[in-house]
Amino acid sequence: MSLQSVDERNPQETGVLFQTADGTNKKIAFTPAKAGSRVDAISVLAVAAADKTMAVDLHTGAAYTTLSQIIVPANSGLGAIRALDLLSLLPVPLQQGFALPYGTDLYLSMAVALTGTDSVQVVVLGGDF
Repeated sequence: MSLQSVDERNPQETGVLFQTADGTNKKIAFTPAKAGSRVDAISVLAVAAADKTMAVDLHTGAAYTTLSQIIVPANSGLGAIRALDLLSLLPVPLQQGFALPYGTDLYLSMAVALTGTDSVQVVVLGGDF
């Protein structure tokens, strides 16, 4: 089963890695094409002894809009612990995927800087129109 929407022409997969040196800096996770794009899935894997909080933002020009703050369970995606399906934790209209117009980027950040050897990896799947 493909996650690709029938309206998408060019599949896109991007990734973001957060480590201790990144602090709470926002990182771009997905940039739409000139015709716009759709985000179909966001998976989060964490190598951390404790739960972490991640902010999900949209950026248009100079303004950031926070969509949600998500709790990332410790060691998500490791062993028997499933990777976190971030879309399922966003507000209801966004849980089945969402379109991004050109000029609106998806950004992620950690609410508190990671410590030690903790890391959080995010994979975003979507496509360009």
